Amino acid sequence: MEKKRVIAISGQPGAGSSTLAQLLAEKLGLNHFIVGRLFKDLALGTIEKQKYYSLFKKICKEKNLVLPSLTAKNDEDAVHKVWATIGKDKKFHEAIDGLQNELAKKGNIILEGKLSIRIIKNSSVKIWLTSSFKSRAERQAQKNKISFEEASRLIEIRQEQERAEWQRIYGFDYWDQEFEADLVIDTTDKSPQEVCQEITRFLNNN
Repeated sequence: MEKKRVIAISGQPGAGSSTLAQLLAEKLGLNHFIVGRLFKDLALGTIEKQKYYSLFKKICKEKNLVLPSLTAKNDEDAVHKVWATIGKDKKFHEAIDGLQNELAKKGNIILEGKLSIRIIKNSSVKIWLTSSFKSRAERQAQKNKISFEEASRLIEIRQEQERAEWQRIYGFDYWDQEFEADLVIDTTDKSPQEVCQEITRFLNNN
């Protein structure tokens, strides 16, 4: 019987991990869950429409965690609004960790999140994505239809905040997950399709 795959993907903000998770899931015929999407769904008011919501709601209830009502203009604004409110609550992150591990138990899934490499207990493959700051800012500018300068400013704020908050909550620098990964890919000069092919080759050989 073929072992159920659980692939954990983490990386620097803007390195393309969420795009990759979706592409890889389609290519391999797996389900996928993106932690950053939960942040965005929460602040954009679309969280109740998501497949994972009933399970996440149950986990939040067990932790006596009340999700706030937020309104965001776009994805990047959504992330900032979550961090400005419930994002500083350790219980919120523990609820997301619990959700990821419950989804992982079912197998045949790709879980993408900034802490997924460390958090997922039964992952079969751990992948870390890195990229130059310039490349990451360019991607975000294009994705959110904002200037390169604005994208650079937002990414700098976001990565400093994430590293500081997760250091406070979990006691480690999440960029150190690069050293725990089975595969590290620099996406600076690679398209999502090229990165997907590189991972597929790695999976086929391991």
